[in-house]
Amino acid sequence: MPKRRGHASEAIGHCAGVRTGESARAGDRATCSRSYSGTLRNRAPSFSAVRSRRGQDAEGVGPKASRLLVVARHKTPAPNVLVFDLDPGPPADLADACRVARLLRGLLRQTGLDCWAKTSGGKGLHVMVPLNTEVSYARTKRFARAVADTLARDDPGRITTRMARAGRVGKVFIDWSQNDRHKTTAGVYSLRIGREPRVSAPVAWDEIDTALAAGDTERLRLGPGAVLHRLAERGDGFAPVLTRRQTLPD
Repeated sequence: MPKRRGHASEAIGHCAGVRTGESARAGDRATCSRSYSGTLRNRAPSFSAVRSRRGQDAEGVGPKASRLLVVARHKTPAPNVLVFDLDPGPPADLADACRVARLLRGLLRQTGLDCWAKTSGGKGLHVMVPLNTEVSYARTKRFARAVADTLARDDPGRITTRMARAGRVGKVFIDWSQNDRHKTTAGVYSLRIGREPRVSAPVAWDEIDTALAAGDTERLRLGPGAVLHRLAERGDGFAPVLTRRQTLPD
């Protein structure tokens, strides 16, 4: 993949090409990685290539290997965004993750912070709080844990912060530990390969509300074509994450 600057639509287009084998070689498959500027402290967007851990042609990748095609957001010496990874444990599903995301948004707003949501490209949601101000990973991690623990304490039947899978059945796991320099998170507009490829795509809060009201959160799972259409029609819904400046409360 050429290492050049580009736009979200180009990233998705290239990832879709990788899926169909246009940029893949058996035994040495390159997967698409986009270093979204929202996670690189105000740098412009750029593309880079990462290698799969499996020597499989992209066309032969099944659902179990889909996580290998996720774009990782590259960590910098200091964070410029706060991340909450909402992962529903079956039989909990995306609808449950959406409900918890709304609770999370409400709590964050009480602290004076705005946040943006995107699908993970899998079964959950990512809630991102842009900071773009001087802050350490230790502080963002501590704050994220306090917020997640508060929600889990208030609604233990639906929410957990415990990583052990045995305790996540039927609950939404809020992974606050992503706020660490040594962790990676699926980047916005990255492609997850499976029987039905899905993009980790921005979703507006009113979209989440409408989908929940209609009992159809599956509409939030977007493929490459749908995301390209949305970008052309609406622009980049995640753009504010790149520039919005916010400070964590003391």
